[in-house]
Order: sequence, then structure tokens, then C-alpha cells
Amino acid sequence: EKFYKESYIHILHEISKLNKRIVFVIDVPELGMDPHSCVVRSLGLLQVNNNCQNARADIDQHQKRYRDLILEIKKEVPSLEVYDPISIFCDEKKCHSSLNARSLYFDSDHLSTYGSQIIFEDFLKKFNIIN
Repeated sequence: EKFYKESYIHILHEISKLNKRIVFVIDVPELGMDPHSCVVRSLGLLQVNNNCQNARADIDQHQKRYRDLILEIKKEVPSLEVYDPISIFCDEKKCHSSLNARSLYFDSDHLSTYGSQIIFEDFLKKFNIIN
């Protein structure tokens, strides 16, 4: 972990010398289940099963070391900007597999096209790339 941190800091300092904007994108929460099991067919329509959720506390605990490392790197590279998409997936108590009745995940750890689109649009707005 120390080597990873020091290497990352070194690379970021080198990129900073090029006067480039650097944004670190924090990983999305792992779903931990097959998102296809979250969709049920009812009366010929596909509906998202609301049981496909994780406790926010579990996600926070799972990502704690990773997030702490990112904060340590940011202290060493103050110009580093951080994009955290967790609010798209989680509220204060639960993390969800879907938004607007559409799956955010392709598999247990990768976004669907829809999930990627939501993240991309949010990223652009938060970093004033589009209005």
C-alpha cells in the first residue's frame, strides 16, 4: 500500500507540472450480487426487485481503507480533484442497484450502459464541463 501511495503521488506531481486538471474518480460501490436477479417479470413487464440493496454502513466499511488512501494522496497533491459518485447509488441507509427502475449494474462490480451514462452526466455537471 505504501508503494502504491508513493507511486501515485509521484505520478500526480509529474502530471501537475503539465498544468493539467487531474480528477480522481472513486470506484462505485460493489453490488455483490448478480443484477439480473434484481429484475423480475410481472404481468409481462420487467420490474426491479427492491431487495437488491446493500446497507450503506457495509459499503462504507468495505471502501474505508481505499477512501482513506485517496484522502492521504489528496493531502500530498492538493490540486487533485476527487469525484465521488456514491450519492448516485446510496442514501444514508441503503445502496441501490437501480435508479428510475433501471439497473445501474451490468454485473456485480461493473456498471451498465445506463449506470455509466448517469455517472458521466453527473461528472460533467459537478466539474462544470456542461451546464
